Amino acid sequence: MPTTTRERENRSIFIKTALLLALGALASLVAFGAWFEVQVRQVLAQDSEQIALAIVNASAMRVRPLLLADDYDGLAGILRGIAKDSGALDILVAGPDGSVLCRVTRPSDAAGPIVEISGGRVDPPQGAGVLRGTDGQLQVWAKTGSGRELSWVRVSMPVAALLGRLDGLRQSIVVAAVAGGLMLLTVLLFPLARTYRMVERRESGLEAERDELHHAVYHDRLTGLWNRAGLLERLERALVGRRAGDQLLAVCFLDLDGFKAVNDRYGHDIGDLLLVEVARRLSACVRQTDTVARLGGDEFVLLLEGESRPGEVMAIIEGVIARISQRVPAAGKPLHIGVSIGVAVRHAADDTADTLLKQADEAMYDAKRGGRNRWVLHQSSRGLLFNPPDASAPALS
Repeated sequence: MPTTTRERENRSIFIKTALLLALGALASLVAFGAWFEVQVRQVLAQDSEQIALAIVNASAMRVRPLLLADDYDGLAGILRGIAKDSGALDILVAGPDGSVLCRVTRPSDAAGPIVEISGGRVDPPQGAGVLRGTDGQLQVWAKTGSGRELSWVRVSMPVAALLGRLDGLRQSIVVAAVAGGLMLLTVLLFPLARTYRMVERRESGLEAERDELHHAVYHDRLTGLWNRAGLLERLERALVGRRAGDQLLAVCFLDLDGFKAVNDRYGHDIGDLLLVEVARRLSACVRQTDTVARLGGDEFVLLLEGESRPGEVMAIIEGVIARISQRVPAAGKPLHIGVSIGVAVRHAADDTADTLLKQADEAMYDAKRGGRNRWVLHQSSRGLLFNPPDASAPALS
């Protein structure tokens, strides 16, 4: 049957309408895809900044004591370890005048060997926490001191590679838009949902990587306990929370008695097993509100906080000594060790984390000199856990 003019007009209108719908769907999805990519880029950039800030702050805490001791060999080792664990491309420590004291770096693909660079100068920013994007990298600065002790730590993180993962996402959106223009709005839902799931999985992966990095920065690799950086952060937070009240806060510095002999006789593998067992026993002796940390070697710290009473704190310390003194079966070898503990209690509103750790360390050495496998209360904490001691009470340093 011949096609009439009216039918041709109706067909033309239908085709034009279908094309307009397809073009409208295509334009809408392309616009939505562009907006969606911007949002994802912002989220990834924020996550990258938080990770970089956590790394540079932890690095500043770890290098400060080495700078004070002029231990540049140890400083290089610390920077290498941070670069290896965090994936940073460049970490340096500079003096107040911008002279580079120590620097480690690796190729831009973050897969090559870490190398140490000596000499050079940098231009520190006016304040800490300044982020600069250069050559696809995120640079974060932090101070390690003030006044004459002022120095800087700079960490460079590879942000361009992270944001480059969005290229695949952009291609998926374009493909979905073409398919939607041909098959109208009904077919657009599937690629859109697929793209959303893809981004969600990538965001979940980034969140898991951030959590893993945070754990590596603040926890001891062997025992899983808090490390020095994690302990200092928690102790500083505990001190701030107690400046308005009188809650008891005790810092216990522990050093194992006889550990070196075990390590020398049976080797480091048995020594590591022993340290892991000690960490497990310490964790079992404290409460959920307390903190157990390993500073390195056979040195541990307990931070006893929360609603503590003097008798409760003393019972925990005595329990630790009794628990650590029990025989440790490691690889079929019955090992016997002890522990010397120094205790410092917050007694003034201006007490700092460094002060309490130093006092607890001094008391621990007094416990060593007094016969080992015992605990000593620092003299500044007299009367906070018990009255002046009798013949059976722990000694005061």
